[in-house]
Amino acid sequence: MKRAYTLIVDHFQFYLADEDFSTDTRTIWNTQEIRDLAVVSHDLIAVGTRRSYGATYITVEITDGPVIYQNDAYDHIVEGSITTTSGMLLLFTAEGDERTTRHIPVAPRTYETRILYKNLASVIDEFEHTGDDSYHLVLWPGKQRETTVRKRYRRGNHME
Repeated sequence: MKRAYTLIVDHFQFYLADEDFSTDTRTIWNTQEIRDLAVVSHDLIAVGTRRSYGATYITVEITDGPVIYQNDAYDHIVEGSITTTSGMLLLFTAEGDERTTRHIPVAPRTYETRILYKNLASVIDEFEHTGDDSYHLVLWPGKQRETTVRKRYRRGNHME
């Protein structure tokens, strides 16, 4: 199952979480996780965006197993895992409400995850409301695993 969404993100982030998540989104970001552009906890994934606010392209793909992607096609790649006990994932933003929350039914279990970031350099002005950056979240049945940055975004000659 693969679904594409356009969300109006805010505060440089959006979330994919179990419907019954308990992670406190007010306290999850630290210096390293901001640099990594992601927080992956047991029941929530927070994806950092290059844009502060605006229409952002997001794809959520649920597969039977890991999918091979061309790493060169993506600017930044983060892997980890999330567990859903409710059987419903929520895709939402920091200041979103029930009307803008997307509901994605899944089997209750642990999913390994890969977050693929594309066209990050297209965001010249982080306060511009539109752009070509996109975020692809892939989930497949798996085990709990540590969060790892597989490819780090570089802008110019310095690390972001």
